[in-house]
Amino acid sequence: MSPDRAYRHARLALAVFFIACGAIGSSLFARQPALQLQYHLDALGWSRLLLSMGLGGLLAFPLTRWLLHHWGSQTMCLRCGMLMGLGFSLIPFWPSLATLQAALFVQGIIGSCVGVAINSQGALLEFQSKQRNMGFQHAVFYVGTFTGAILAALAARLQLPIAWHFPLLGMAVMAVFILAHPRLIQDKTAPRSTARLFQRPSRAVLELGALGCMAAMTESAINGWLPAYFNQVLHAGEAWAAASLALFALAATIGRFRSDANAERWGAPQLVAAGGLLAAAGLGVATLAGRLDGMLLGIILVGLGHASVFPLLFSATGRHGAAAIPVVASMASLGSLAGPWLLGWIADQSSIRWVMFAITGCFIALALLARALRPGTSLSTP
Repeated sequence: MSPDRAYRHARLALAVFFIACGAIGSSLFARQPALQLQYHLDALGWSRLLLSMGLGGLLAFPLTRWLLHHWGSQTMCLRCGMLMGLGFSLIPFWPSLATLQAALFVQGIIGSCVGVAINSQGALLEFQSKQRNMGFQHAVFYVGTFTGAILAALAARLQLPIAWHFPLLGMAVMAVFILAHPRLIQDKTAPRSTARLFQRPSRAVLELGALGCMAAMTESAINGWLPAYFNQVLHAGEAWAAASLALFALAATIGRFRSDANAERWGAPQLVAAGGLLAAAGLGVATLAGRLDGMLLGIILVGLGHASVFPLLFSATGRHGAAAIPVVASMASLGSLAGPWLLGWIADQSSIRWVMFAITGCFIALALLARALRPGTSLSTP
């Protein structure tokens, strides 16, 4: 097989994994009402389930590092991906809330393993082909998110129980993983004597982790607080609140499809810094205006501004070797957990309007942290 054809096959196979991960995540959130009904959950109970899954992802760092060294990202994609599909299929069948919470904690660990594996594959693909590819992969993740949400909405409209919906989707995901896995790039694994669970990361990797932490914090903040702002401040109703998230995701998808070419043209640090300032300006001005049409325009700017951060972050992280990706992914998980707590405290002490101003400040911090993406002096094979 020619190198160009092998690259195309690997690129499409990896896209299958990104799409499937997006579909599983959005399906879980979209069927929230059915889960709440089955397990008699209130808002606090649902938040505890999400916290359990987030903690699993945060604490997975030593395991993801060990698996990446012992299995390599290709094998890790298949094995952890199969476990993710199986775990998703079993969600409706846990007999109690306590067992469901434990299962979602494990699912968070597995999801983190899959995330590290597919981003490691993306970094390896870029390294071998000398072409940017992360923007495309992270864009199709959002395509999977849309697809999963649409299928979940259809399942809910047809009153398909999650006891049927989740296993059907989980088995479909496992099937496509089996078919796509052989086309991924086969990477090298480290000898057992050299693969350590803990190793102090370099300063450059920690700077990338700080950027990942802020990127995850801003993204989780938008997803968590934008609907509340539309409902409680703008009094726009539930439909506009849901549409605001769809608009953000659509703008981010468009931006990610362009992020590879834009990074080649302007440079990764400059693109992320400009995006952070664009998002801050859009959100800050829209919050000051306090109008529905202004906020919708602001959301588009936020989505476009935030779009390139994660693709370029993991592309740059891959330059420091495969061991750097679990570090950055774990610090991003920390941002996803810390953001809602911090902003919740701000909302409790003041108002949701001030939460939006705080998110604006986070986007400015994101722009300042973009210097972590500057090219290094040496590259390591992922």
